[in-house]
Amino acid sequence: MKVDFRPVRGEPLTIEAFDLLKVIGKGSFGKVMQVRKKDTQRIYALKTIRKAHIAQRPGEITHILAERTVLALVNNPFIVPLKFSFQTPDKLYLGMSFGGCIITHNEHNSKFYESQWRRTILSLTTRREI
Repeated sequence: MKVDFRPVRGEPLTIEAFDLLKVIGKGSFGKVMQVRKKDTQRIYALKTIRKAHIAQRPGEITHILAERTVLALVNNPFIVPLKFSFQTPDKLYLGMSFGGCIITHNEHNSKFYESQWRRTILSLTTRREI
């Protein structure tokens, strides 16, 4: 089975369109990096998924395609939206908004007060990126 993401508008994206800033997470299929898009200077979280790893596990291709579809369609302040996706022969890339993550705030604070939750939720609901 083949996984194939297609660009919906404009020039297709490539990894060369981004400055890789740092790795912010690793998982069994790949990693998540903080990146800066060169043309807009906007910061994103770029999830990198190795096609070979998902092809080896039954059902994972369906899972990854569903993840992409859900992230692209859902408009909810508690779910990180998908801004773009592209692929190479070896990898899939999912570009998402970066920042304001509640888990990150919680990891850096021993207590997370109600006022912090309100500021975080407000920033998530008012942020506009493309």
